[in-house]
Amino acid sequence: MLIRVIFFLLCAAGFINSCNSLISLQIGTHKLRSFTMEEIEQDGIKDADYIEITDANIANEFIHAPVQKTGDKDIIIFPILSKNIESPIKVIGWQQKKDPSCIQSKNCLKSGIQSVKGVIRKIKKRRDLSGQLTDIYHQPIAASPIYIEVGQAPLAWYWHLLVLLITAGAVVLIELKANN
Repeated sequence: MLIRVIFFLLCAAGFINSCNSLISLQIGTHKLRSFTMEEIEQDGIKDADYIEITDANIANEFIHAPVQKTGDKDIIIFPILSKNIESPIKVIGWQQKKDPSCIQSKNCLKSGIQSVKGVIRKIKKRRDLSGQLTDIYHQPIAASPIYIEVGQAPLAWYWHLLVLLITAGAVVLIELKANN
């Protein structure tokens, strides 16, 4: 009986999470929202989880956070600068890199003003070397910077639907089996 209850609760959590994510992808925080750097500096990104910065200024310099544990990938950390050079660094971009050759040759980033899409996600504390950006760029980092994992998107809707169907089906099967 206890195992059935625990299994039911796990399925309910998966069902609710998937249902929430399906809705959020359409009208909520997982829907792509576009910002300019000026808008971000003035108003922030509010509750957005997936954003596009249409006028991101990317420089070529980055910080390399090497692999620390098995399963980790190298990551690069870089500021997304605004046109106002005097302002603190408000947005910090980061990417996982599978191929360390770009890190060695220092050409992982395409510099200049460009559009950048990504998911708002902090770097794991043990790997966050973003404080070193002030040494390279000679600009302070804002009190609460926005971390964006560049090139990532929320999980596609069909995966959430699959989890929703699997969890609902599992609960129905367990209950049918228990009542027979």
